Amino acid sequence: MEGPISKGSKQVMLLNELTANVYQTFKKKLPGSQVTFDVAWSPDCIDGRCYDVLTLSKSVDFLAIMAYDEMSQIFGPECAAYANSPFNKTKSGVSKYLDLGIPPEKLVLGLPWYGYDYSCIAFTGVDTCHIKRVPYLGANCSDAAGKQISYSTINDLLLTRTESGRKWDEGSQSPYFDYIDMINQKHQVWYDDPESLAIKLQYAVEAGLKGAAIWNSDLLDYSALKRSVTQTKDMWVTLAGVKEIKHTHH
Repeated sequence: MEGPISKGSKQVMLLNELTANVYQTFKKKLPGSQVTFDVAWSPDCIDGRCYDVLTLSKSVDFLAIMAYDEMSQIFGPECAAYANSPFNKTKSGVSKYLDLGIPPEKLVLGLPWYGYDYSCIAFTGVDTCHIKRVPYLGANCSDAAGKQISYSTINDLLLTRTESGRKWDEGSQSPYFDYIDMINQKHQVWYDDPESLAIKLQYAVEAGLKGAAIWNSDLLDYSALKRSVTQTKDMWVTLAGVKEIKHTHH
């Protein structure tokens, strides 16, 4: 359930009641079952989802924080490509959930195994890819100007299309690269890889969160191709390598 709900509206209360009823029913009918609720990367009414997350957290086994699509609403004068799951925003969002009084053991950090491919309508400064203006819920721009691509596709592009190779953005602690397509259109791809994921996973451990989740395990290349085997193994090893945190996957 990810639809917008106005702050303080009747729907907020109804969602609380529905979630509590679902939890109670499943626990009664299916002992040992797990009931969870996916929430935005921050509790600040992201994409109009003004849920009562503190109350919801008391009616589920845990909240899964979707720490991705964090550029769904881009505010400011410029529409530019940027990280899908920037560490600074992810950390800020988790901190706000904790500040509401939600216990860390009720929070799971969801991370992406995909990225965004943006067509650049102009290129200025140091790697600034200006993107098409696609307004969304009051914001001038959004990541809807790009398209979601899997980690396996990203690695194919990185191998076959880019001349610059993988780059690193210190501000977001995220990798990206530029490439030119078959019709000479310049693109910029922002994504997550073992290095950027490990930073966020380590933070989850330090914050005492219940665990980590990924969206999603089908976005890797499980073929026998040597480089694919290595890339896929590296992603799973990164997830498994962070100590004292439980993992779930979809």
